[in-house]
Amino acid sequence: MEIDREIIVNYIADNDLDAAEINYGGYPSGVFYFNHEVADPEDTEKPISTSEVTVAYKGYLLDGTVFDSTPEGESITFVLSGLIGGWQIGIPIMSRGDKLTLIIPSPLGYGPYEAGSIPANSVLLFDIELINFTN
Repeated sequence: MEIDREIIVNYIADNDLDAAEINYGGYPSGVFYFNHEVADPEDTEKPISTSEVTVAYKGYLLDGTVFDSTPEGESITFVLSGLIGGWQIGIPIMSRGDKLTLIIPSPLGYGPYEAGSIPANSVLLFDIELINFTN
């Protein structure tokens, strides 16, 4: 986590991003977000760990290599508790229609394991639009 934190902080500085770290359970999570577009400031309902979330997303590495995405104009539904830790931490700060980019340290992604075209110990970025959810 310490190595990834340094990588993430340097990425944020090198790209002049206005990013913030998500607190989880009152502690820094290691997951950062930026480009948060709030669809409806009055919508305060958020997904919880057992929610089914419908999202459109693009996942990529720090060098910009895209490793996964929903097709343009399409979405997919998941149970939040079945997703990687970074999504479980990041998506609950969103409301319906919100968009943001998450920066996820490797222990909250796929850790020391390769996952398809994702190398082991990779910091991940995800552009996510939360289309809908059910609690």
